[in-house]
Amino acid sequence: MLRVLRRICQAALFVLFLFLLLETRGVYNADTDEFLAPGPVSATVKLSPLVAVAGSMTARRVVPSVAFGLVVLALTVLVGRAFCGWACPLGSLIDFWDRFVI
Repeated sequence: MLRVLRRICQAALFVLFLFLLLETRGVYNADTDEFLAPGPVSATVKLSPLVAVAGSMTARRVVPSVAFGLVVLALTVLVGRAFCGWACPLGSLIDFWDRFVI
């Protein structure tokens, strides 16, 4: 039962990942010379523990907009590699291809 639940979770999050990947279109504003990321892209960046740690170290404080990435990092320390087995798109692809290659 747990294995089926994990596969459903992996499939749903992989579809979400593909949706966000396809929505990765930014807008370049020539007047201000900046690149504006749309909502889905900025949401995925905020989930990244690497962005959270790097941004917080650069600002020398916890940056509120990326604090959720620190939560993901803390959960990884507490529950091990659960993210890789349940939510990571790369882990999902590896599990999928293992069924056909091996």
